[in-house]
Amino acid sequence: MKKKVLLLGGAWEKQAQLKSMLVRLKYAVLESGRAIHSEAPDLVLLDMRGEEPPCWERLHSLKQEQGETPVIVVGEKKIDSIVTAMKMGASNYMSEPFDAQDLKSVLMNIIDEHHLVSEIAALNEIAKEQPSWLLSSSSPAMNEVKKIVEQVAGTDVTVLIRGESGTGKGVVARAIYLHSRRREMPFVKINCAALPKELLESELFGYEKGAFTGAYQRKAGKFGLAHEGTIFLDEISEMHASLQAKLLHVLETGEFSRLGGEENEKVNVRIIAATSSHLESAVRSGLFRDDLFYRLNVVAIRIPPLRERKEEIPLLAEYFLRQYHHEYNKTYRPLTPEILAAFIHYDWPGNVRELENFIKRVVILGEEHCNLPLLLSKGTLSNGQTDSSPFSLKQVSRDVAKKLESEVIRKVLNQTRWNRRKAAEILKISYRSLLYKIKEGGLETSSS
Repeated sequence: MKKKVLLLGGAWEKQAQLKSMLVRLKYAVLESGRAIHSEAPDLVLLDMRGEEPPCWERLHSLKQEQGETPVIVVGEKKIDSIVTAMKMGASNYMSEPFDAQDLKSVLMNIIDEHHLVSEIAALNEIAKEQPSWLLSSSSPAMNEVKKIVEQVAGTDVTVLIRGESGTGKGVVARAIYLHSRRREMPFVKINCAALPKELLESELFGYEKGAFTGAYQRKAGKFGLAHEGTIFLDEISEMHASLQAKLLHVLETGEFSRLGGEENEKVNVRIIAATSSHLESAVRSGLFRDDLFYRLNVVAIRIPPLRERKEEIPLLAEYFLRQYHHEYNKTYRPLTPEILAAFIHYDWPGNVRELENFIKRVVILGEEHCNLPLLLSKGTLSNGQTDSSPFSLKQVSRDVAKKLESEVIRKVLNQTRWNRRKAAEILKISYRSLLYKIKEGGLETSSS
């Protein structure tokens, strides 16, 4: 899809020249006047050549009308004009002589950087809206994770989140961010396994003009954009050794240099890293720096796989079920006992992500199209276990109900600081029934 440039001002012949350049560069040129009210441009090109003195009020009004849309001023080559334009919020200032290639490089860099900043802002909103399903859990293992998150969130200590793919490492990172003092500042995520070394370096640290072919303008990296905020480095084990040294320097000094730069730039950022690999093995084999490992591993949080916390499956399934019924505007339909039983007995090698995707499929296609027999065949009942007893859906439902009941009781007891009589009143059961359920659910042992 073509990027849209709104062309304003300038003498007719000058504007025609600019328009011709933009059309050759495959940009969609919006006409002045009605474009402001009809189509949202990706960038505004304001031609102020020949104006003496320049009408700065027009730039001021334009910035107010266009909000965050970048504005490039084309004007005379005068220092005071350049300074005034930049102070008033122009993203760049161009003066003659320039050709189509010069114009292209300026447009590309500004539009890319604007979209990167917009992406960071969108990530921040997603992070703030991210539900805490992973941390409002019903398993002792995830309750331990929740405790560590609460303890480290208020500090600036570096955190290393470990766990299999799909366990929810990104959600835990966002939970730390949301409970930290930096929650109003940027939250920037980058997947170290998704980019080759050269691209990852420029994405992380940015680059100077002329650092490589095509680097026509200075560009901020993710570390620069995350200043005063939090950066989340996912799959840190995949980072190349040369970048590991540069990251170590940031951790030790709070400084980094852009690609092709000579000066160091100060940055105040909290680093949260995550990995699904065994970093100790990578250190022993020389693939990961030991000094960086010790710097990152100040506080380690292990996210257990879903097969180790199956008591959460009904709660997670219900959460995703309601989320996607709402998102896809579908009539809510609860899971059948057959589906729930299959969920309980399946090992979920893809963890929470696999469960979420399966629920999405159920909501969109319906249970009849979700290959339930295949899911059952892969479950623990058929993975080499010799269990001659019949598979009872009623028993599964009862087991799930008991676990959910125990979790509710535990929460109420914690709220009442284990005042059993008060808890019984809240739960609307007799004191004797509560004592029996505490004993049956093993809650006294877990609370001690």
